[in-house]
Formats: sequence, C-alpha cells, structure tokens
Amino acid sequence: MDLPSVHGHATGFVSSQNSTPAPRPLGLDNEMTVADCWFAALDQRLFAMGNRRWTTRVVGVHLDGLHTWIQLEFAEHPDSAFLLHLTPWAGLQDAISVIRGEILRAEA
Repeated sequence: MDLPSVHGHATGFVSSQNSTPAPRPLGLDNEMTVADCWFAALDQRLFAMGNRRWTTRVVGVHLDGLHTWIQLEFAEHPDSAFLLHLTPWAGLQDAISVIRGEILRAEA
C-alpha cells in the first residue's frame, strides 16, 4: 500500500522531532546501516494532537535499491499499520510529514 502524499503544515501537533534519541551503544565492529538509522529515527517517536498521543512503532524497514519502505503502526492503535514509501530524496522531515498526514486521516 502506498500512502498518498501529504503537503502543508499540520497545525496543533507537537512532535519529538527536535529531541535527540537516546544514544544506543554499538560494538567496535558494528556499523549503523541505513535501515538502522531509519529505525532509530522513527521507532517510539511521540506525536501529540490535543489530548491524544500517537507513538510510532517500526515493524520493519526494507531497502529496495534507492527506495525505502518502512512498516509502521501506532502503539496506541495496533490495527493502524501502514507502509511508508520514501524515495531517495526523502529525509526525516518528509517521513514525519507523511506520518502526521496519516494521523490526521485517522482522526477524520
């Protein structure tokens, strides 16, 4: 399932996007992969809208050439799973915007 593009500002949102995730210890011979970076950036990220809280849970990260597919669900709504498709030019802020759009769609 490919999510529709979401554009514009989502007013009323508070996100943990500006906070730095807790550092995760790595062994000397371990390196973070692209999939690891996406997991670290999006797993357990809190979004708030009014009194409602939405915490992302990364179910899987799949790399297909230059494209990235991230399976997500919201911890508070386990039946809310969706697939986030990111092109090679998409960054963290783009992913957050699409997640916000998914929250708005679910709230409607």
